[in-house]
Amino acid sequence: MPKIERLQSKIAEAQAYLAQLKARHQRIEQATRAEALARTRREETRRRIVCGAAVLQRVRAGQFPHETLLAWVRSFDAVRDTDLALFEAESLLLPTSPKTPPIEPVDTVGAMDT
Repeated sequence: MPKIERLQSKIAEAQAYLAQLKARHQRIEQATRAEALARTRREETRRRIVCGAAVLQRVRAGQFPHETLLAWVRSFDAVRDTDLALFEAESLLLPTSPKTPPIEPVDTVGAMDT
């Protein structure tokens, strides 16, 4: 095999290997982006759950007006009638567990002044 053909063969092999590496790199980048997106969604879902639980706990403890919560839910564009019914139910005001400790009132007046 002449020297030029050998070099062309090695170049072709190197190009094929480079294409494989590029494809693998692209798959890794795509998986990394998908993982980051999934993590962001999980974190946002958890924030919503914790925030909702905090508000519901305050409503049940009588420290936050139920009517205000209903107004917030009604003003939310994506609320469905079945979702709204969950917040209008009297069972919303009942504690979910007898083990839930009472909530201590929080003094929010002047909290931002410090």
